[in-house]
Amino acid sequence: RKGDILAQLTQTLTTSATDLGVDVVLVTPDRALFSAAQHYRRERYHWALDEAAMKDAMRLGRLAIQGHLALFLGAGVSIGAGLPGWSDLLARLAERSNVAVPDSTRFPALDQAQLLEKMIPNLGEQVSAIIAETSTPSLA
Repeated sequence: RKGDILAQLTQTLTTSATDLGVDVVLVTPDRALFSAAQHYRRERYHWALDEAAMKDAMRLGRLAIQGHLALFLGAGVSIGAGLPGWSDLLARLAERSNVAVPDSTRFPALDQAQLLEKMIPNLGEQVSAIIAETSTPSLA
């Protein structure tokens, strides 16, 4: 059944991307499913890219293989995967670092983050650690 679902999903994503003129990223939970998706895509779909687009695609592929790409999605998309929302993230960062959470009634969200950045020297590492705790893919 996984193969049938993957085939339908790949076909739907490809058709939608073509019809809407957008790029689509399919995220898989493991290497086996990723390999199956790549095989299915290569067997059934071929896109004609001009030289400049092919050069960009090759560069992005190299960066992806090296682990140098990151997804940035809108607010709320990550919550379905079990990642914390903004206020929960701030609270968890403050708790991990033994600092007080900036008062949300006095400071907007971005100001709260800037205050935490000043109070937590390794903020990026702390955020990465919290994000790494979750490995559940989300349909979003």
